[in-house]
Amino acid sequence: MLEEYVEVRNENIFPKVFLEEIKQDYDSEFIKKYLNDEEIDEKKKNKFETLLYVYGINLEYRIMLQGYQTDEDVLGIVIDRDCGNHTAKQLEFINNECIKNNYELFISSPCIEFWLLLHVCDIKKEYSEQLTDFIHNDKVSNRHTFTSQMLSNLTGINKHISEMNFEKYFLNNVDIAIDRIKSDFTDDVNELISEDVKLGSNLTKLIDILRNK
Repeated sequence: MLEEYVEVRNENIFPKVFLEEIKQDYDSEFIKKYLNDEEIDEKKKNKFETLLYVYGINLEYRIMLQGYQTDEDVLGIVIDRDCGNHTAKQLEFINNECIKNNYELFISSPCIEFWLLLHVCDIKKEYSEQLTDFIHNDKVSNRHTFTSQMLSNLTGINKHISEMNFEKYFLNNVDIAIDRIKSDFTDDVNELISEDVKLGSNLTKLIDILRNK
């Protein structure tokens, strides 16, 4: 999705492969008129829109993406480590790709719920005997992993976070979560992707970027 976004904002609103496939039937003049909502042959227009559907091209979405461009943009991805799903080798590859393309990599280990949980409790103190359980983060029900269950127990939150709950549990506790990450766990991306799984998150860096923009 990030690569698609970069392609859309830097090159053409249509994928290159799509333009190559349709060039014999639809020239640049037709495409220009279509994008400008000018009068064109209705039959040809319908056929073109069918091709957009077949190729899975959401034109409205891609036009929206082109509008999100400023000189202060920071491109990056936010992912969970998910112990057992992502290997250290895979994460190292992702990290190297991000470095090569000047993307930021924001990662939570084991998951985003761990970062959220730090807003509402002192994990190291209150769950000192269960830190290994957080690392493994096994599924404990159809709805929850170990970590998300802990978060739900304290806040009643499942997957969806309402604006009211966001303000109640998280908005004013961001600095508390950051302090707990830095003092008790790690926000170093190299440690977060290492073979020796460590608890933490470098969303601390994302918060810092947002605050300075």
